[in-house]
Amino acid sequence: MLNHYLTIALRNLIRDKGYSLINIFGLSVGLACCVLIFLFIRHEWTYDTFHDNASTIYRVLQITTASSGDTVVWASDPGSPGPNAPGSVPWRYRHCPVSAVGRHCTLWEQYIP
Repeated sequence: MLNHYLTIALRNLIRDKGYSLINIFGLSVGLACCVLIFLFIRHEWTYDTFHDNASTIYRVLQITTASSGDTVVWASDPGSPGPNAPGSVPWRYRHCPVSAVGRHCTLWEQYIP
């Protein structure tokens, strides 16, 4: 039975070459798009999960209002307090400010007893 189906499919591929080419090309483009979307979503869902304590990593956002009245969200904090204000965020264990100008990262460990 399967041999019969394969024979008919092969005959149709040979007889209608243009139609078959369009179908195969469309199927391959669709599958390639699905694979790329899957890889993108997988990368986004696994971002920063290679750390041992990935569930304790947070991103600080600064939300300000521009002079035009629009809300602006920045992925940084304005001169973070660091070790100068250990009581300001009681759950903070380590702090790593990242500058938009460079990749400056300073680590202060356990400044909350």
